Amino acid sequence: MKTSFYTFLFILVSSACFGQMNANSIVGTWLNHEKNAHIEIYEENGKYFGKISKVFTDKLDTSKMDGKGQNLSEEEKKSKMTERSQKMINTIILRDLKFSKNEWKDGTLLIPQKDESLKSSVKLVEDNNSLAIKVKKGWFSKTIYWTKVNQ
Repeated sequence: MKTSFYTFLFILVSSACFGQMNANSIVGTWLNHEKNAHIEIYEENGKYFGKISKVFTDKLDTSKMDGKGQNLSEEEKKSKMTERSQKMINTIILRDLKFSKNEWKDGTLLIPQKDESLKSSVKLVEDNNSLAIKVKKGWFSKTIYWTKVNQ
């Protein structure tokens, strides 16, 4: 009887320990929801940040250019977007996330196209290969998903 009790207790405690995630679980490289950039997430002084580490210029959508590119040819638009994208490398777009209770909270996400920062929180999806990033603006919120890049 004692043996089965201790076995049960061991299984209960070990499953609780393995169920919790590490604060550094989000550290690494992630493919953004538009699938046109890699974001490198790292920890610095107990907070988590994400910077653009790579841009896939062949996947850029020229229809999202602002009004300044209306009179340009498709090739000129691509060239201008590629140039703009290369300048974005190393730009920190995710900042000041703090880990608490299996979630990274109280951060901001920069939307480069709109030059706008929104409140954000991040959760690691059960498969540990996806991030659910919830951004908020006023009463509205939206969740986007990034995918882990295996390097």
